[in-house]
Amino acid sequence: MSSAGVTSRFGINPFSLGALVVAVLIYTEVFHLSDDQAIVASIPGTVLGALGVRWAIRNGQRKWFAWTAFGVNFALTLVGFIVLLVYLVDLIPGVPY
Repeated sequence: MSSAGVTSRFGINPFSLGALVVAVLIYTEVFHLSDDQAIVASIPGTVLGALGVRWAIRNGQRKWFAWTAFGVNFALTLVGFIVLLVYLVDLIPGVPY
């Protein structure tokens, strides 16, 4: 089976592969990133994952790989978004939480 056949059979595309590489580098702590740095570094992975999902849907590929690559990056981005909201609410005086 050719490499093109393997990639289309499993739904692997360049965007999803890039997103998975970003996630692996963040979660394995290869670069010893702080929590804040890891959250910021997950943003490009989330974007690549979303483009990978779009690619898989457009080309009629299987979508499990694309959604997995998107999900592992999005989880960290979502945590960062929640931390940002808590920080912003804390800046407003008189807002209980």
